[in-house]
Amino acid sequence: MSLVNRFHKLFAPLLLAVCALLFVQTARADTFTFTQNNFGQGSNLGSVTTTLQAGGSILVSVNVDPAYVIHNAGVGFNVVAGFTGIDVSSINPSTIFSADLTSHTFDGYGSFAFSVVSNQSTAQAQATGTHTVSFVVTTTTVGGFTSASQINDFAAQIAPLDSSNTSTGFAHTTPGLPSPSPIPSLLGGPTPEPASMILLGTGLLGFAAAARKRGWKLRS
Repeated sequence: MSLVNRFHKLFAPLLLAVCALLFVQTARADTFTFTQNNFGQGSNLGSVTTTLQAGGSILVSVNVDPAYVIHNAGVGFNVVAGFTGIDVSSINPSTIFSADLTSHTFDGYGSFAFSVVSNQSTAQAQATGTHTVSFVVTTTTVGGFTSASQINDFAAQIAPLDSSNTSTGFAHTTPGLPSPSPIPSLLGGPTPEPASMILLGTGLLGFAAAARKRGWKLRS
């Protein structure tokens, strides 16, 4: 057997494990853009980032364009079918937003099963410049969430920060279509989950077993 073939057989398991780890990392976060609104504003009014966390929860970070504010109905979202026992926690800022686990209609964009509602009126939100909110979504379904895109439909009640502009309405992301995001680097990407490390460890064990079996006879 040639040296090249031996090298390939020895290192293939390790290479596959590293590639799998990179794939798991890239699947952990999605970004959805508010591309639609019903009160004549621009086509991009902010975004929502969903990040899969260890334990099967999803961190949701809503960032509306700083020229707008979130108020009243706050942010509504839907979860893909098959998940039960949905709960919302770790809301920030909790002095303004609170969880509402009942269905509400966001005008023009249908019904949203869950919401993080604001206790601020339009004027109050404009006074404080409230344009961001984050929260964690959990499920009692065995295994939890397995992908950041399992929450993939969002709407928000927003208004211009400028109080002289009396326009107000709802913004909506395109359901199920996250914006493309760059592949994270090994150093700059998210911290691997335990399952990811197990996957890498399995590949390393396979590499070690293959190396031992062949006795590292690369010079023969």
